Amino acid sequence: MSRLAWHPRYHRDALDGMELMCLEDRGAYTTLLDMMYDRGGPVPDEDRMLAGKMLVSTRTWRTIRARLIDAGKVEVIDTPNGPFLFNERARNELETQEKRSRKNAESGAKGGRKKAVYPPKVNGNNDNDEATALAKSKLETVQNSSVDKSTGADSAVVDHDKAAWADAVGVLSGQGGMTEPAARKFFGQLLARNKIEARDLLAALTTIRVNGTLDPQGLLTRHAQAIARRRTDEKPKRVGWV
Repeated sequence: MSRLAWHPRYHRDALDGMELMCLEDRGAYTTLLDMMYDRGGPVPDEDRMLAGKMLVSTRTWRTIRARLIDAGKVEVIDTPNGPFLFNERARNELETQEKRSRKNAESGAKGGRKKAVYPPKVNGNNDNDEATALAKSKLETVQNSSVDKSTGADSAVVDHDKAAWADAVGVLSGQGGMTEPAARKFFGQLLARNKIEARDLLAALTTIRVNGTLDPQGLLTRHAQAIARRRTDEKPKRVGWV
């Protein structure tokens, strides 16, 4: 399992699960969970190290540890490297995120071989419908003008758009926690609203994936708006003659 820069937190589950725990145990339990997600796996069951992380004495930590184990919040697992502490929910979430990351990577790799991905039809006000239709029309125009009629091969321009769509859905559903349909709808509306192409956001998508950005929606929105403003400023201004 790999490290996670973020993880879904289900507030009602957390509140219900910690309802009978004292504040001291809640703090230690939450810290242990964050350590597990940060490591991408169980935490070494080392009293001195964990007491230092909790800023308590070793004796106090042992008391807290015993209560957490008795409450079923953590379990001790034996490994060739010694005992470790783990949590069943954390284990399941790490495995789920790892499967999702593999799926997103596979989808991204296949992006260049799939048919062009168009923005989905948007149900909403007329402005959104018209903007989405404009983005779809522009992408279809690029595809049609970029096909080599003699070989039927798509050019690199169309491939860049496909790769950007696949990458966007990957980061929005992975790091952004959105469902894939919601991710496609968000990205399609973003392109249409700012009148840009998917490939215009390739650099931003790379930054999000490399840095593990926790708010890909916000960063993509800011980049799209910046590109739209820059292109507006670059348009030649008409000169009025008297």
